Amino acid sequence: MSTRFIQSEPVCLNCFCDLSDGLSLIDLFRKEDVLCGYCRKQIKVLRRTFSVLDFQVFAYYEYESFFEKMIFQVKESKDVSLAPVFLYPFIASLRKQCIDKTLILVPSSLKKTKSRGFDALRLFYQGLGYEMSCPFEKDDVKQSERNGSQRSRIKNHIRLIHPEMIIDKDILLIDDVCTTGYSLKACIDLLKPHAKSIKIVVLALHPEHLKSDSSLKSEYSCK
Repeated sequence: MSTRFIQSEPVCLNCFCDLSDGLSLIDLFRKEDVLCGYCRKQIKVLRRTFSVLDFQVFAYYEYESFFEKMIFQVKESKDVSLAPVFLYPFIASLRKQCIDKTLILVPSSLKKTKSRGFDALRLFYQGLGYEMSCPFEKDDVKQSERNGSQRSRIKNHIRLIHPEMIIDKDILLIDDVCTTGYSLKACIDLLKPHAKSIKIVVLALHPEHLKSDSSLKSEYSCK
C-alpha cells in the first residue's frame, strides 16, 4: 500500500494519482473534484437535451470508451467507490431540478441486482440526497446482449406494478446510459397515463444519437 493511502491523502478515485494532476491554474481554484484533471478531461461532457425516439432526454456525457470503462468498473467489477464520480461536478445543479419532483429509477432485473449485491443506478444518483423509487418490474433480460429488433420489444418485459407511486406526480425519470432509448420509452409509456409530467435525465448518451442535429439548448426541456 502506498504512502498516500496510509496517510489517507485524497487521490483520484479512478487512477489513484494526486487530484491536482492535470489541472490548470484556474482549475486549482475551483471546488476540489474526486477525479484528477487527466481523468476528468477524458470524459466527454454533453450537458444538453437531445431528442431520442419520440422523447427528449438530458445527458451529461457521451457514452464513449473511457466512460464505458469506468461504468463497467462500478457495475461489473463492483468498484462502488467510483459511483459518485459521474455526477460530482453537476450534483448541485441537478439537486435544484429535483425540487418538487418524484425521482423514478429505470428498472434492472431483480436477479441482476441480487447478483451484484447493490443497486448500481441508485448508487450513481445517491449523492442527490433525495428519495428514489422504482414502481416497475423487469424480467431478467439484458439489452446489451440483444439485437435491435429484440431491444425494441423490451416493453414486453417491463411492467408498472405500483402506479400509486406516480399518480399526478411531476416525474424525473433517471437512468445511467441511454443506448437505443427503448427501455426509457417503455417506462415513459407506462408512466404517461398516470403522471402529471415527465422529464428524463441520464448520465450518458450513446454517440449514435449525436449524429443528427437534434440537440436542444435548454436544460431539462424534456416533456
